[in-house]
Amino acid sequence: MNINDTFPKETIMGVYKIENTENHKVYIGSSKNIYDRWKQHLRKLKKNKHHSFKLQSEYNMANDKTIFDFEIIVVVKEYELLKPIEELCINKFNSYYNGYNCCEKADNPKYAHIKKKPVKLIPSSEKFIWVIQNRSMDNFKEITPSDTTRILFLSTYLGYDGYLLNGSKPMTKSAFKKKLNLSRNTFRYFYSDMVTSEMLTEKSNKIYLNDKIFKKGTISHSDLGAIYGNDKIIIRLYVDPVQFLYAHSTSRNQKTMNHIFKLMPFVNRKYNICCENIEEIELKNIVPLSEEKICEIVGYSQNNRRQLFNTLKSVQINADNENAMYFLKCPIYPDMKNIIIINPNLFYGGSAKDDALDFLKGLLCRR
Repeated sequence: MNINDTFPKETIMGVYKIENTENHKVYIGSSKNIYDRWKQHLRKLKKNKHHSFKLQSEYNMANDKTIFDFEIIVVVKEYELLKPIEELCINKFNSYYNGYNCCEKADNPKYAHIKKKPVKLIPSSEKFIWVIQNRSMDNFKEITPSDTTRILFLSTYLGYDGYLLNGSKPMTKSAFKKKLNLSRNTFRYFYSDMVTSEMLTEKSNKIYLNDKIFKKGTISHSDLGAIYGNDKIIIRLYVDPVQFLYAHSTSRNQKTMNHIFKLMPFVNRKYNICCENIEEIELKNIVPLSEEKICEIVGYSQNNRRQLFNTLKSVQINADNENAMYFLKCPIYPDMKNIIIINPNLFYGGSAKDDALDFLKGLLCRR
């Protein structure tokens, strides 16, 4: 039965499958009233609220929704047999490991979390700092790549009043140096350069960051309007992943981190795809950046781009080995070898982070 067909009014209890006729992956489900259940699936998919992030992701990416077929595979007469037969079908069609089911067991789809995910993406802390940039990122052009990484790391200690905190107290210069783990001379040059470039100021024994670039707390609609009206972007920079990255970095790694941060003005505001048109919300209309363009943005030689991308692929944002960047094949862009996605748990510029995470999970499940 096609997704656009009219559903019969009869009541049938049993097990059904939803099949993507292009790749033959299936979702297995069961119900006392299959046709009503199918209508529920359709409503959820159309609202982008389906409990299976794998099915939802491929539904979103499909230009032709009629590739999804519904079929009753077992009619069940006794309710007690419904779930056991569903589990047998999940195993038969391998729909957990190579399909759209998110649990190996037949269970209520409204589970709050999935204990056994084929893809591990750990929800990051929601503690974040706002970073405001010109699209050209020229407010960071006066400082070195390593210093850019250091000041972004320090921004994660920003308090609501605009100055750096060490716990609940204002951060001293001594604590500042200790956080950065720099030698005395390197720290002295860094601090002087940050003051000269107006990244920070020191007043009344408190170290303030430039409030035109770094903010913590609520931003009013009028301020947001002014930011976008001046052709700037605003990004949520998540505290825990950035602090983890810096704690596990060397001076050389800090330059690699800066390559990732340089891509902030180029991440799509919904899906975190590195692209030309960051405001576009229709996947099919997004123009992903090529690997050549990525090299140009981060200032890396095209001849050594394999080395660059291998390094970027190895950067992790937590102890669970979650990547900072993903290079993935996406069926919507058949001409692209890979699209490049920044992990939304590291930084995110939109207001629908769950959509970005679900999209990423869906692509990871296809690998």
